[in-house]
This record gives sequence, structure tokens and C-alpha cells, in this order.
Amino acid sequence: MTDSPVRVAFVRHGETEWNVAGLLQGHAGPGLSAAGIGQVTALADALSARRQVATIVSSDLPRASETASILQYRLAHASVHLDPAWREVDVGSWSGRTMAEIARDDPGTLRAWLSGEDIRRGGGETRAETLKRVTGALAALVSGPCAGRAGTMVVVSHAGPIRFLAAAFLGLWPNDYRRLKPPGTASVTELEIDARNGAICSGRLMSYGVQIGGGGDGSP
Repeated sequence: MTDSPVRVAFVRHGETEWNVAGLLQGHAGPGLSAAGIGQVTALADALSARRQVATIVSSDLPRASETASILQYRLAHASVHLDPAWREVDVGSWSGRTMAEIARDDPGTLRAWLSGEDIRRGGGETRAETLKRVTGALAALVSGPCAGRAGTMVVVSHAGPIRFLAAAFLGLWPNDYRRLKPPGTASVTELEIDARNGAICSGRLMSYGVQIGGGGDGSP
């Protein structure tokens, strides 16, 4: 537990072949592409030069856990903990498909989602469920023993969770979150969290989607 503000750097995983192909990933999808490995390696070198990283917490999906492994290798003193709570939004049967395919096969659901309805794409999760999941994980993280270690805490996650958290702390949730573009691959978003008595009291968005190592765009 900590009563002092905690700085958390959220890293979106590196590029995958599904990113390049425009396929929705959700809880599926491959590990990093060759370009993604290069992105994360450059990011790790930039992080190493700028700050001390003590703890890395990562989604357990392959593209995120591979990103965390590269960061750990370059940041020799950091420990890695995998936590499925930091997974991407579950898009169910939409995983592995393009928006064009979904428009053809599930046009009604797609129209509802594009209009702003918080629905379960492909039978997966709603946006509200995802935000609740990652907010709980963040509260546990900044209130736990890792928060007291010297250095920056890094969370390796995905575009949806990072975007939703940033929107919530900016007061753009739930209706205006799309004013934030999804963060690019291998980008860094930083939050400063004030946690007291095991709960998040407030937070400040310090930066959003910053490419400090040469990342990519915000494709799905």
C-alpha cells in the first residue's frame, strides 16, 4: 500500500502481422512481427536511457508477454509478472477478421457499435466491463508491494485498456472516449496515480501514446 502518487508507464505491445493485415485481435492473435521486435527493442533502449524500471506487469497474451520479455532483457533489473487482467478487449468471434468481413457478415452489430452502443462485439466484452477489469488491476497494482520499489512501474497492455483508462482520467468516459486515437504500437502512456488505503483516489494523465523508441500507428 502507498499513500504517495505512483507513476505508471503503460506500454502498448509491439506490432504483429495481424496489425499489418488489419485484423481485429482481441484475446487472439500472434506474437510480435520482426518489425514489432525491432520497435520494442528500440523502446527498451530508450527507457533504459531515461529511467530506472523496477517492475513490469504484462498481459499474458503472446504479443504483450513477448514485449515484456524484450523489455526485461534490456532492463536487466526489472522483474516481470503476467496478469490476464491486462488483456485487450475480448471481441469474441470478431477476432481474426477485418472490418470489411464484419460489415458483410454482422452489419447490424457493427452499426450499433459504430453508433456508440456498448455492446459485446462477437459475444465478447463490453467497454464498461473492460474498464472495470483494468481499473481493478490498476488499483491492486498501485496499492501492492511493487508500488513501493524505486523506479518506474511499467504495464504492458493493449490499445483498448490504455485508451479507456486515459479517457476515464480525462473525463471523456464513456461518451467521448473516441476523441482519443488508439495509442500506437510500442508507444508509452503515463499516469500518475494517487492511491490511499488500497483504492485509487485520483489520477493525472502525464502523456499519451508517445513514441520514444520508434513505434507504429494505432491499428487494431
